[in-house]
Amino acid sequence: MEPCRYVDNAAASDGYLFAWSPDGAHIAYRGNRDTLGVFRPGIYIVDTLGGPQRLVHEFANFFEDVNWISWSPDGSLLALTDVYDILLLDLATGVETGITPRNRGISKAAWTRDGQYILYGRSKSNNEPDTLGGLHLLRVSDHADRAFLHDGIGTTGDAAISPDGLRLVLTFGRPQFPSSNEPTVFDLYVVNFDGTGYARVATLQGTAQHTQWTNDGSRIFFDFTPGECQPVRSANRATYSMRPDGSDLRKWPVALGDTRASDGFPIALSPVSARAVFSGLDSAGTWGVVTVRNLDGSGTRQLTRVRPWAPNAVRRVRDGLARRDRRR
Repeated sequence: MEPCRYVDNAAASDGYLFAWSPDGAHIAYRGNRDTLGVFRPGIYIVDTLGGPQRLVHEFANFFEDVNWISWSPDGSLLALTDVYDILLLDLATGVETGITPRNRGISKAAWTRDGQYILYGRSKSNNEPDTLGGLHLLRVSDHADRAFLHDGIGTTGDAAISPDGLRLVLTFGRPQFPSSNEPTVFDLYVVNFDGTGYARVATLQGTAQHTQWTNDGSRIFFDFTPGECQPVRSANRATYSMRPDGSDLRKWPVALGDTRASDGFPIALSPVSARAVFSGLDSAGTWGVVTVRNLDGSGTRQLTRVRPWAPNAVRRVRDGLARRDRRR
């Protein structure tokens, strides 16, 4: 197995945590600067054909811990996930509503195809029953919550819903050795949304994250860091793909994601075409910017541009990234 390698001076990413609009025309992302180069951390939207980005939600401070963005099927809402809550952002009014109780160890959220539910992961506290850990379904209309899949295999990772809404791909991490607490073996499962057909389709020696389906449902993509290498700033991290039955598992031959950028992963696949968006190094080699690329490697396009800003703002971003990485 190749030795662990890390990028010591990765370029700061001004654009990461991507979500495509349902029609594939826009991309929402977490960014740090507006079109004038003013330091305004928040959620931005940019057209996939290019043009100025639009700030739709400004953070109260740089360290606001939004860690996932998901666009509703009707295009009207963004679900913003932090470790404590799921927030719904109305794109027409700018109104933000929390829909889960605080202090619940929330992880990545995904909308069901009909837009009526949000699927999310939840960590349990030490004094809570095991049944509270795992995947939950949250009804958007009245915020009613129920357990969907009990976390009985290992540490719940990602869950992604297939384009037809009928299947899920799941990742579970577990220690390779009983004496270790760190998950270094990841199992990938596919299950029908009604709970039937639960099957393990792959076991990987390393960290598998951010599973997602291609727009036609024919393949599953994820980013993978081999062995005991830590994903953060890892030069070993790359995009892998397989068929839903686990066959044809391989490293994708096209570079999707960019280890030279501090947030070059995860990528996000388009819901309507064979394209991906990620934070890629700009032409000057100084910043990670919003970049789209076809899955076959063609059509690479930089969607955002970096305007110069004051040195103190650069230090704030780099210091913030360093503190965030220490918390991961």
